[in-house]
Amino acid sequence: MKFILFIFGMLCATQLLAASEVKDIPTRTGVMQRLLILKPEQPAAILVMFAGGNHALGIRQDGGITWGSASLLLRTSPLFVHSGFTVVIVDAPSDYQAESLGNFRESGEHTRDLAAILAFLRKDTTLPIWLIGTSSGTTSVLNAAIYLQQNGADGIVLTSGISAESGGALITQLAKIRLPTLSIRKVDPCHPAENSSHMSAFKNSSRAEELTVQNPVAVDTDPCRTPPTHGYLGLENQLVSKVSGWIKAFLQHKKFI
Repeated sequence: MKFILFIFGMLCATQLLAASEVKDIPTRTGVMQRLLILKPEQPAAILVMFAGGNHALGIRQDGGITWGSASLLLRTSPLFVHSGFTVVIVDAPSDYQAESLGNFRESGEHTRDLAAILAFLRKDTTLPIWLIGTSSGTTSVLNAAIYLQQNGADGIVLTSGISAESGGALITQLAKIRLPTLSIRKVDPCHPAENSSHMSAFKNSSRAEELTVQNPVAVDTDPCRTPPTHGYLGLENQLVSKVSGWIKAFLQHKKFI
């Protein structure tokens, strides 16, 4: 019940804090890409979000989400808007609405779609554009960071770690990334698989840093009673604060160099 109320509160916050619009843009021949755009009054930057999972979100014309509305980035999108970011939620392209996104996220087709999304967003703004992905959505972010060196994003954020599962074959090409890169990692002593880090592979990034989040645990309780936090349940504010603060500090520093 608390979780349902939390989601309801998030959705209400989205209505109050942001002007929303749905955009359909052409990418490859005969293919359309749907975006849900949430805008605060004075955005500092644009965050393009790639949710996890291998399914289409099914963004409706009214801005509703058919699948995955409780996933991390969709769940925290109102908090990012409140923090001063325009949020762009990316659905699967029209030819993958009923298909698995697994291998597609690493494909050249996806690269072309990503290029079209960035070109569309660049048309009407000079704001910096950052890509953020969680779980398998990190593969989409890595695709753009590796293959769109020209006219690409201004920075990337990766959550829920990078692994052969979430990053696919692209995990072997992280040294090609030159963009500023922030990774959010969970500290979870009871579930070691959640603690993996690949930050040393970002050796050519203009700046690469890893920040951690952790569930607060009372001294008289067993921390291993807490389930793995792949979806960051209960850690939303902590995550958004760290991501927002890091990006804004980076942009502020960039103004003076």
